[in-house]
Amino acid sequence: MLVPITSNIPNIDLLIIKLFKAKTSKELAQIITGDTIYYLCQKVRNEMMSEPVLLNLVISNKIVILGDLHGQYFDLIRHFQSNGIPPDTTYLFLGDYVDRGKFGIEVLCLLYALKVKYPGSIFICRGDHECARINRRNLFYYECIYKYGSLYIWNAFVSTFNVMPFAAIINNKIFCVHGGISPLLKYVTQLRRIERPVDVPKEGLLRDLLWSDFDVEQIGFAHNQRREVSFVFGVKELNQFLDDNNLEYMVRGHEVVKEGFIVEGRCITVFSACQYTGIFDNKGATVCIDSNLTISFKVISPY
Repeated sequence: MLVPITSNIPNIDLLIIKLFKAKTSKELAQIITGDTIYYLCQKVRNEMMSEPVLLNLVISNKIVILGDLHGQYFDLIRHFQSNGIPPDTTYLFLGDYVDRGKFGIEVLCLLYALKVKYPGSIFICRGDHECARINRRNLFYYECIYKYGSLYIWNAFVSTFNVMPFAAIINNKIFCVHGGISPLLKYVTQLRRIERPVDVPKEGLLRDLLWSDFDVEQIGFAHNQRREVSFVFGVKELNQFLDDNNLEYMVRGHEVVKEGFIVEGRCITVFSACQYTGIFDNKGATVCIDSNLTISFKVISPY
């Protein structure tokens, strides 16, 4: 899928300012035009293709990690207000930007605009919902049709999803991924062989990176009955993977947690969308890691 070419080049600085200032869905709709989306998708697609599929991030000050946002745009703004704005703060996002919430397009456009402006200060990894097969039957496909009346908008975003990095390693010690590990994954060097663009397959290593779950009670790899896809893995499997790769921790998203984050041994799960879908009574969190690999958290509560 190719992104339509547009000759209308937005003022990125002004776009970012307007997106941060917007308070309503009506304001956001006036800011983000179809041509703006095409421009951002084209630029970000090229930028992501220039990055490795396994990001190697070195912290000089600190990095802030976000988990699932699921179209909750104003939670994203609150996290930026709490942690700082690029380039003063470096960010790593672990996927699931769309579906469930109403503002998947707006979440992506703000992240993409920041990526265009500050490519070395914001890194965007893939989640299980950054997949045409998944968001085609969830809200994001219909959000694109409803707001812009065109499949080209959805296709443009999907073209960026298919080139997103799958994981990141921070200071050679912290493995960051949306879902988790796989019985097919022994060494992180395997991930460097992934060729893009690529869709998320229905089985195999790439699927497991985005879909698997950690469970402290689990022994061995087992079928993920709750999701009916991929695996559940336990402490022994995670520790073996981390030790074999000289890593200390894994940071992941993918699961709603009451306080926005949970630390279970060497696994940290972070979820950044508050009151997910309007049903869960959960907080939203970010993980902050400094150059000494000291880990802290910032939490926002539902309105």
